[in-house]
Amino acid sequence: MADGILEIQRRFEQSYPKQAEMLQSTDETVAVGITEQLYEVLCGAQGDEIQTEVIKFFDTIERLKDMGTQDAEMMTYAMVNGGLAALGIAMLTDLIVNLLAGLGLAEAIFTVIVTLGTTVIGMVVDIVVLCIIPIFYFMAKPAACVFLIMNELESDLVIAEEKVIHGKVNVKTKTISAVFKLKHTIRSGGIWSTQKKDGALIGSKYAVVFEQKKSSFGPEPDSTKFAVGVECPLASGKNSCAVGINKTASEIGNEVDDHRKQYASDENGAYKMEMRCNSGSGSVAYYICRIYKK
Repeated sequence: MADGILEIQRRFEQSYPKQAEMLQSTDETVAVGITEQLYEVLCGAQGDEIQTEVIKFFDTIERLKDMGTQDAEMMTYAMVNGGLAALGIAMLTDLIVNLLAGLGLAEAIFTVIVTLGTTVIGMVVDIVVLCIIPIFYFMAKPAACVFLIMNELESDLVIAEEKVIHGKVNVKTKTISAVFKLKHTIRSGGIWSTQKKDGALIGSKYAVVFEQKKSSFGPEPDSTKFAVGVECPLASGKNSCAVGINKTASEIGNEVDDHRKQYASDENGAYKMEMRCNSGSGSVAYYICRIYKK
């Protein structure tokens, strides 16, 4: 079985050298593989459920922090139980290779953990713990936006443009990998955390635009782009979000201000975007966004 996995890995790297190089890099990315079970929960979350599920999602990641390689079985159990299939693009790539080799999901996750050790996994966990967890528990008025963007397309989503209108970005995901469908369907989620600048009297407002790039196993994508905007004001105003197909960062940033919505959607003949915020009030705004084909 091990020889078979190595052979698939070798063929993958030979056939898609650029993609392999990109997917093995974990710099400045916290893409997370999401199981079908967690995906269904996140899609159905509304209102306070959004806050509950987003915090639970990051709590699951935090619990992995102190699980060393000697606890690979426990780490596998924690990930599967929490709906996490992979942490970081390198782990996601190896997971796909193992699934292609015929391993079950839990066995594939365990194999990746043993193979990679905690170096790659620990890097991603540290980013999340250091940049996001404190916002939940230790900051009185962070005026923060914490959101998860789920890519349900057959193409990778890569940041094409972004605009920090107010505040700062703590963590972002440069590449959200395409959906992978075999025996199991693995979707990737990108993680973002933005907040007001230290000592600032104004909150956080941020806009990002994604373009599609060919994934390792998907068809050639078209030129459609997807824009997301979020805002959490420090004083007056409501937490809000906006999404738009083929809109610029400036345009989607203006819509966040203009409409003050806690639910936003946009669609054309081929694609649809949906985003929900837990509440119009509160010093931390939680969001879940979906980008998918109609």
